[in-house]
Amino acid sequence: MKSKLLPALALAMGFLALSLLGARSVAAQPPYPVTGYDHTPTRPLTNPNPASFQPRYISGFGQDDAFTVFFEDRDAGGQISFNKTTSGPLGFSSTSTATNIADTHFLVKDWPVVISGTTYAYRAWASVGNNPQHHFYVSNDLVNWTTVSTFTIANSSRFTTARGTVYYGFHDVILLNGTYYAFAESNAGQTMIVSSTTGTDDWLAFDSIGGTLASDGPLQLPESGTPSGSFVPLAQDRGYGKIYVRGNDSGFYLAINTAAKPSLPPAQLEAAFISPDNWTWNNGATGMITQTTPIISATAEHDLRECWLVPQSNPDADWTIIYDADFGSADGGKALGYLLVAPSRPVDHFTFAPVGTQIEGRPFTITITARDAYGHRVPYTRPVALSDSTGTISPTVSGNFVGGVLTQTVVISAPQSAARITATHTVTPTITGASDPFDVLALRVTNLDTGERFFTIQEAIDDADTRPGHTISITTGVYTENVVLSKRLTLIGAGSGDDPLTATIIRQAANAPLLTLTASGLPTSPIRLQGLRLEPDAVYGLEIPAGQTVSYLTLDDVQVVGADGDAIESDLGFKVDPPASLFHLTVTDSSFENCDIGWYFAKHGDWGPGGSQVRY
Repeated sequence: MKSKLLPALALAMGFLALSLLGARSVAAQPPYPVTGYDHTPTRPLTNPNPASFQPRYISGFGQDDAFTVFFEDRDAGGQISFNKTTSGPLGFSSTSTATNIADTHFLVKDWPVVISGTTYAYRAWASVGNNPQHHFYVSNDLVNWTTVSTFTIANSSRFTTARGTVYYGFHDVILLNGTYYAFAESNAGQTMIVSSTTGTDDWLAFDSIGGTLASDGPLQLPESGTPSGSFVPLAQDRGYGKIYVRGNDSGFYLAINTAAKPSLPPAQLEAAFISPDNWTWNNGATGMITQTTPIISATAEHDLRECWLVPQSNPDADWTIIYDADFGSADGGKALGYLLVAPSRPVDHFTFAPVGTQIEGRPFTITITARDAYGHRVPYTRPVALSDSTGTISPTVSGNFVGGVLTQTVVISAPQSAARITATHTVTPTITGASDPFDVLALRVTNLDTGERFFTIQEAIDDADTRPGHTISITTGVYTENVVLSKRLTLIGAGSGDDPLTATIIRQAANAPLLTLTASGLPTSPIRLQGLRLEPDAVYGLEIPAGQTVSYLTLDDVQVVGADGDAIESDLGFKVDPPASLFHLTVTDSSFENCDIGWYFAKHGDWGPGGSQVRY
């Protein structure tokens, strides 16, 4: 195949002229910390079966959880094989698929290319071995690859700072402004920047990004390092990164270029990306790799050889890195593992999960998430200050976030309609976030003998501190509940009118009697219902269930008002079920309105003996 070298050669000459101007002064870059989480720390992935292969030099294509990984199988004489997944690193098949070629440093891309009038879906490059020759391949089915050409990388021994020639492949290729770029290893321990105008076999080297000598560039390595893994856009448009594997297999490192922001115009992005002056380690340092820390380190269980970073459709997502390592013969030998890397993304704001209606004085749980400017969760670990529109929230300082999420129990001690909670960064007060509005309902029911307050009438009755003879005060409003009065108590509402702003109105929550009586009073301390409006709808307003005997009941200013339009005999004002008894009933200033039957003192269905008894 005929190579097209002139445009790339002109580019190289431009950088040659720059290099002659004098020593570089690398611009300081802001740090970009990341956190790596090894998900196969002691044993490799179960699939592909570790007993079936010995992988080296990984590459791949795809994104998110659907991708294909290629590797050189040392058990098969360097044969290139691949494995697919549609469900992330745990979805590989147990057996990989072999291709028809054996090579090393195999790099594959799913970039269509036209060769001699035929379109191919895939292209790949590989190095022949420890010599300057490389192969360019094409394929339409991933299994059968056609060798298009054998080539060498031009200019790799002739640009000003060149040491050696490119022997060991690319590891990744990126397309910027119509030109293909890669970092490539030389046989003298130098990492060269190479380019191609076609992305086929017309590569040339035009500069050095680093290597074993300080003069090689800003990314210095004590051993002949491997610029393995993919180029990766940094979160929040903060530039590009490149994974490095230290030559002694001890860890993966991250180099960054924060000047090469993906949002730049194409020509500006290209110029920023290929300038060695813009590259540093991810802590902002340059020089020897020991000036920074690895994103993940080898352990006693396994080393770290090469890796491939899975592209993400969301550039701000966490990174998935597939790596090959020697886990030791007892744990599977040389096989594949994977890790996740959480990029640093500064907190921009906080968001709340929906809070929902709450009750004053009652603890409830809030969930707050720390997010970046793009709305993605960030691994924030500090507390926040908490405030609310009532001024009564407690606590006012949260616990620490875990992985960018806080789950916190709080209490608001005052009722309010459309209340809001605000979270504020404890160091940078301009970073805030507020909940959606929600209602904090008042505690409207009070035990006048204990001073305790409740949200429902039934809560007040059932409370362990509520004793026979106590008085329960019920403020204005509508109470949607079915009440069972099981203690000798006085229930005093605000009035029996039809306005909830001035009266106490009880409506059913279920298809059951509105107020059921199962306790008795005393001559000197009757059960007393006062200032209440009961609005039954196809249920009983008051009921004494079968088998119960209730004595000394007083109704004072109680109105039982049935609903319009329901079935005949569906609204009963007061029913005493057979065989139940009611003795010493006193009724004053009360009424039973719009009920099919006001009072219903039932006999047995056969009208025989044993019906209900009522004595006034």
